Amino acid sequence: GPQLERPYIELSYLQASDKPWLGKARIESHVRQWWSLLRCWKHFIHLACKRQAPYQTFVKLRDDAFLLAPIILKNMNIQDLIVLPECGNFAGYNDKWAFLDATLGRAYFAMPVFEYYTNYSSLNMHKGNPENLLKRVLIKHQAPVSAVSVDILPILTSRFRTNEISGQTFPQNITPASCFLFDQLKLGKEPHCWPSDCDRRRAIYCDRCTVKRQEWLRDH
Repeated sequence: GPQLERPYIELSYLQASDKPWLGKARIESHVRQWWSLLRCWKHFIHLACKRQAPYQTFVKLRDDAFLLAPIILKNMNIQDLIVLPECGNFAGYNDKWAFLDATLGRAYFAMPVFEYYTNYSSLNMHKGNPENLLKRVLIKHQAPVSAVSVDILPILTSRFRTNEISGQTFPQNITPASCFLFDQLKLGKEPHCWPSDCDRRRAIYCDRCTVKRQEWLRDH
């Protein structure tokens, strides 16, 4: 749907921004993001009512999600729970992807924008970013959360780029030189933030990097 032209900017959120150099534009982007989540949730609630068949599970992914392995929903414990990544949380809850019981959809999809507009001061925010706001909102609404490792939720942030040598298109982050370092930034440097499975590690260290980067990893 159409985006808000001038989203409301909560001054306290702006002042607490973790990236103040990006100014109001970053805050406006966050608000548009929350409005989009609300519209998405309302759309699926409308479909459920129309079909008289309520959903059991919601899955929230970004368009740059790269799955390192298949995720089988029936094998995941999602009942009465929101499952999301434990790493890359930036002092809150990682908001890039989530698997949740549909009964918790209101708290996850609708309440961030509602609380931002109507009850922001009650959230006791210390850092102005979507991750912190999501955590404060879910705690306030008593939504059970399970933050899991990348072994359980094997998804990374990625971009697609054409290899200049082979002409093949493959997932890759931002620029050729920053593929590996960008993953470290997003996942975190702690060992538990990295996949333990060898094939999944290969997808990080090699498959999404240029030939030059692969050669560097091989030699080091």
